[in-house]
Amino acid sequence: MVCRSKATSASTPVDICSPPERALEQARGGHREEAVRTVRDDVWRLADTAGTAANDLVLYDVSAAESAAQRIESARQHGNRIAWQLDALCALVATIAAFATVRAVRQMHRVQQANHDLT
Repeated sequence: MVCRSKATSASTPVDICSPPERALEQARGGHREEAVRTVRDDVWRLADTAGTAANDLVLYDVSAAESAAQRIESARQHGNRIAWQLDALCALVATIAAFATVRAVRQMHRVQQANHDLT
């Protein structure tokens, strides 16, 4: 890849290559000191910026994951609370059904006994 210059309105050439490309072109052109200076000044600055951006993304992902974990824990606790309430309701309904069944069976035995006594 060959870097090109672009003329501006003031007729001064502006380098449109990215710093890594520019450093490679300088090194290939025999300007080793200038390539080292470009790497030291521009490429490292860009690498630091990229590293900072990557770190910010990781921190964002960590905070998003932590927030999601807190929401999941809250929903789980709410679900457990509802489960206990439903268990208590089911136990109450079962107790009422057992009481009604025992009462109906006793009444049926009384009716059968009264019928047996009549005959």
